[in-house]
Amino acid sequence: YRFDRIEQLLVPNIQKLLTAFRDNNWPVIYVTYGAETPDAHDVPQHLKPIVTATNNIEGQKEHEIVADLTPLPNEPVLNKTTMGAFCSTKIDTVLRATGVDTLVCVGVSTNNCVGMTAMEACDLQYKVIVVSDATGTDSQEMQDSTLTMLGRLWARIMTTDEVVSTVKN
Repeated sequence: YRFDRIEQLLVPNIQKLLTAFRDNNWPVIYVTYGAETPDAHDVPQHLKPIVTATNNIEGQKEHEIVADLTPLPNEPVLNKTTMGAFCSTKIDTVLRATGVDTLVCVGVSTNNCVGMTAMEACDLQYKVIVVSDATGTDSQEMQDSTLTMLGRLWARIMTTDEVVSTVKN
């Protein structure tokens, strides 16, 4: 389920979003997740086994951004070592410096990194949009329950087409 969804749905939808943002000169910021040290001592202890088992370490192939979603030279790529982007990156500084007040969250995993980042952003007074068909996790049930939970208090849940339409208008 997870990898099929990424390949068949997430990548094409994220490409559409990237095109819309770039065509309208909206900022794009990439956030990756993984250890920055070879032994992964810089990630929380409960995450270290999965980070090392999947070789999700900066500089390794498993840590690379999908080729079809390659950042442009002017688009920052921030690596986080925790589930949420605000805890272990300078994303808040980057967003405030560029005058961003709304985040559009995409990627994996909806119930972990995407969800935690959305909640952190909301707590920091950002408006948050989570794109339902540009996020994914291990099962449809988990995807649906996470989107329901996020939509109650933390984020506006929208589809790719809804976001693209909003950006163009």
